[in-house]
Amino acid sequence: PLSRSNFSDTYLMDWADSLTSRLLTMNPQTADQRIYEFLRVAESASGLEDRLKKKAQQIKEENISTAFYPREYQIKKEAHQIWVTGDFHTFFGRDKSPVVRKKTVALTYRKGAKGVILVKDFYYEGEDEKN
Repeated sequence: PLSRSNFSDTYLMDWADSLTSRLLTMNPQTADQRIYEFLRVAESASGLEDRLKKKAQQIKEENISTAFYPREYQIKKEAHQIWVTGDFHTFFGRDKSPVVRKKTVALTYRKGAKGVILVKDFYYEGEDEKN
């Protein structure tokens, strides 16, 4: 059951799945729109916005496309975190095979007014600098 005070694991997994697959599947033409969509559900866009815009600029400059296919979820309700692991594909050209890597991203969230879930932070596991 879904309530404002307690989100089920299934609900959190669906939420994280849609956010990560939408944000991390982009190309130079869709990068800005994906960032804009993601920031609409962010609690505070300041540092997060800068990091995401930097990544979008890199996508445009290098003319690459990416796709993310979530596979596994780990929910840490006490920490308000969801860890999403999946296959991250990077395409460098139409005639080349994509580079496929396993990646894990962490979403930190909080419950907002009227039961909305807001993203507090988003980062890749194992990277020193949050990107």
